[in-house]
Amino acid sequence: MAKVDLGAAWGTSIVEGDLDAPLAGESRFDLVTANPPYIPTGDLAGLPADVRDHEPRVALDGGEDGLGCVRGVIDAARRRLRASGVVAIEVGHDQAARVAELLGARGFTAVETRKDYGGIERVVSGRLG
Repeated sequence: MAKVDLGAAWGTSIVEGDLDAPLAGESRFDLVTANPPYIPTGDLAGLPADVRDHEPRVALDGGEDGLGCVRGVIDAARRRLRASGVVAIEVGHDQAARVAELLGARGFTAVETRKDYGGIERVVSGRLG
């Protein structure tokens, strides 16, 4: 596991690992953001070659329905956020409504979506509690 400390001035460290695993024993956070893999496994072969052939599969493959890692991010956020903390997740072009449902079912409130410049609902966020 790599950990990079950006210093007290920024109050930020970067850690590498599977979801929140490297954070065992760490304090809680006000914000969790993620751009997890969200492409369904069955759709990978149909991606444009410049994406399919140059991005690591782990960065693209979101499992059978594309939401495997998204679910993991939501569960990790529940464990790591302070009360009233916010999670914001980038999602695929047709996943915003389903991810909003997942957040609501896991206790997040004030769930909302934001569109990207192409008008696609691309980021889903919610407040814990």
